[in-house]
Amino acid sequence: MSAKAEVEAEASTKEPLSAAASQNGDIALLSISLGRLMYSCSIDGRKQRFGIG
Repeated sequence: MSAKAEVEAEASTKEPLSAAASQNGDIALLSISLGRLMYSCSIDGRKQRFGIG
């Protein structure tokens, strides 16, 4: 759980995507957050290569 929270915290500070998502609404933020979380859990290094995180 702390690892998930860590990923979330990192993603929110580093990604301008989360700011855009919060403008679109909670659902967008939720889905992006969830996708980002799952993505970083499965492929941590690739996330940065694609520039998603």
